Amino acid sequence: MSRRRFPRIAPIDLTGPDAPASLTEAGISNRAPQADKWDGPDDRHGAASHWPNRGNLATISFAAFIAGAVTIGSSAVRIAETFGERVQVTLAANSAVPTDSASGPASIVSGTHPTAALIVTGLSPGPRLLLAGGILVMALTVVVVAAAIMYLCFRLGQGAPFAAALTRMLSISAWALILGGLGGQLLTGFGGWMVASELNADPPRSEFPFAASLDAWPFFAGIALRLIVAAFRAGERLQHETARAKRLAERLRRDTEGLV
Repeated sequence: MSRRRFPRIAPIDLTGPDAPASLTEAGISNRAPQADKWDGPDDRHGAASHWPNRGNLATISFAAFIAGAVTIGSSAVRIAETFGERVQVTLAANSAVPTDSASGPASIVSGTHPTAALIVTGLSPGPRLLLAGGILVMALTVVVVAAAIMYLCFRLGQGAPFAAALTRMLSISAWALILGGLGGQLLTGFGGWMVASELNADPPRSEFPFAASLDAWPFFAGIALRLIVAAFRAGERLQHETARAKRLAERLRRDTEGLV
């Protein structure tokens, strides 16, 4: 069995006239060895591999800004047209498709047109206000969501996403999706019903029945965003507790240094 040999260490005279004044002067340290400092994933893999970086966040924020600006512009044009002489409106239709309209080898058995895009004149102020209100509510919903996305990108770029202001902004966006998304559709639907009643006061004989479609995706999107808000609030509390623990640790370290 082989024996492992260790290097011999020369003794240090701590009592003679040439004794060192301290352990540091003697080359002895009472501190434990520390590992290399690592500030995050960017130090080892580079900033290019860290997502989302500032370039991606700026792109997303700019896209949200463009979406909000386009929505405001197009909605303003549509609202102005609603109060003009000619009003463009989409109504539910119940007109049959002629079976002899096919000229190819296939044939039509039966069919109906579910909707009709109309340009009407002579409308009263009631349906105009409802249609304009629906357009305005939907536009405001898109603008609020776009603003929340831009603010989220800003907070991510600052490195502190869990902030009370951001949580409130996301909560407002969630309620905007739920209430604004459904409310805008309801206003537009009621406006369409009033347009259909002014076109033909006898619904059974009208080509445009009193019917409207209601998309439920804004409601479910708002519910999903509410769950994200709950997660952000939990992260905000954790961030505050972590910061408080760091402050207490720093205070304890200073008190300990004062005692030493």
